[in-house]
Amino acid sequence: MSFLSMGVRVTARRRRALAAAGFGMVGFVVGFLVVKTGQVGPGGTGGAYENFLFFSTYWIVAFLGVVLTDWAMRRGRLDTVLLFDRHHSNWRGVAAFLLGIAACVPFMNQSLYVGWVAGTYPQTGDLSFAVGFVVSAAAYWLLGRSRAAGDGAG
Repeated sequence: MSFLSMGVRVTARRRRALAAAGFGMVGFVVGFLVVKTGQVGPGGTGGAYENFLFFSTYWIVAFLGVVLTDWAMRRGRLDTVLLFDRHHSNWRGVAAFLLGIAACVPFMNQSLYVGWVAGTYPQTGDLSFAVGFVVSAAAYWLLGRSRAAGDGAG
């Protein structure tokens, strides 16, 4: 966007490459500084960054459960008309996504929060990633089947 405001003409492919390189460098510098300062323990910067990565992963697995299930249900075909339809809403996807995140909570095993299952059975470790993916995928598949049966779509 800043290239555009400065009047510099750059192709979309080059913009993506520059953005990827820029964010990659920023990520490298942040990671390097976290490791270099030696604050990798639970109370240090590294522990906070690790917790941030874990918690961001919880929503990512639920999101992937919905997206990959939708892709499988559509057999790899994308209905591009829905991308531009302002009246289309996929509440089933949002509901399955939220169910997947909620299902992660009892299985979380982090320094900030230990869920009920992880606390009761510590030998299992952190199963929230797998549980969140499976629950969101199953919920979206079940809700999508009811939609397909209701409106006659396959």
